[in-house]
Amino acid sequence: MNILDRYILRAILGTTALVLAVLLGLAAFIEFFGQLGDIGEGTYGMPQALLYVLLRLPRLAVEMLPASALLGSLLGLGNLAARSELIAMQAAGVSRLQMARAALMTGALLVVFMGTVGEYFAPQLASYARQMRAMAKFDDVTVGGLNAWVRDGRIIMNMRQGAADPGSAGIFVFEVGADQQLQVLGRGDTATARGEGRWLLSGYAETRFGEAQVDALSGPRELVTDMLTEDLLNLSVVRPADLHARGLWQYVTYLRANQLDATSYEVAYWSRLANIASVAVMTLLALPFVFGSLRAAGGGARLMVGVMIGLGYFLISRMLANGAVVFDINPIVVAWTPTALLLALALGGLARAR
Repeated sequence: MNILDRYILRAILGTTALVLAVLLGLAAFIEFFGQLGDIGEGTYGMPQALLYVLLRLPRLAVEMLPASALLGSLLGLGNLAARSELIAMQAAGVSRLQMARAALMTGALLVVFMGTVGEYFAPQLASYARQMRAMAKFDDVTVGGLNAWVRDGRIIMNMRQGAADPGSAGIFVFEVGADQQLQVLGRGDTATARGEGRWLLSGYAETRFGEAQVDALSGPRELVTDMLTEDLLNLSVVRPADLHARGLWQYVTYLRANQLDATSYEVAYWSRLANIASVAVMTLLALPFVFGSLRAAGGGARLMVGVMIGLGYFLISRMLANGAVVFDINPIVVAWTPTALLLALALGGLARAR
């Protein structure tokens, strides 16, 4: 790494870290504000709410890093352009291709950071945060791994998440008699709130153990309990964001092998890879702007351009992701199209700036 690479790296990383810190602070405040309504339930108090927000910071950092990289690159390189340092570099014989290489090297470091945090820290900490909150809010809940157990009188419920086997996930219902003997064993795929503590279990099947016979029944069942809540039900849902890339692909493979719809999880898998790659593209995308119309502009103008591009990237990604499920579009095309558009915009801008 030569002097040019280190100089541009410091300029981009410094402002990117500052932008990320500001965005994380804002996101953490919003997250904490959203927890205020739950404080006071069970043992869930202010310390638990702060811990919950803290555990979610790695995921928030991963989600915000592409936009932070773009804003940080625009501000960092823009400051160099405003002080005519980029012009001085060119006068000293440094080509824009060399500057683009230095920006890409900086983006590569951010890619490594995002991949490491996003794969080895964020999913596990976010999953633990949800479990910790559920245990604190409900005294009669036991959470272990991907399972949550709760008892309401004679009814025992198990919310189970099956990351590798969707068939083992769902809501399991056990009913015991006065003699503590098992009377009913049932399983439902999903639960829908009906109001006043009533829940409708869909995809439900149960076995009733009588004194002389065993009956098997199936069909929706209404369950009346105050212990079943949205927080507990979320523990039985396999969320793509709670899985690392390898686990996510294993889940996709399982769904395909069992002829189940894996489109949303395929989109999530390829989108994660595309988002990681987009960080490097964002650092490259800043160069055409600081060489062109934003060279003499203030930080506010560069910040506004970065926000507009980041918002456009987010909206296009969401729109395509939703369209993939509805219109059966190839998940790879859906995931990589926004990143490819950014890359084309960056390369086109650099070519025109010459």
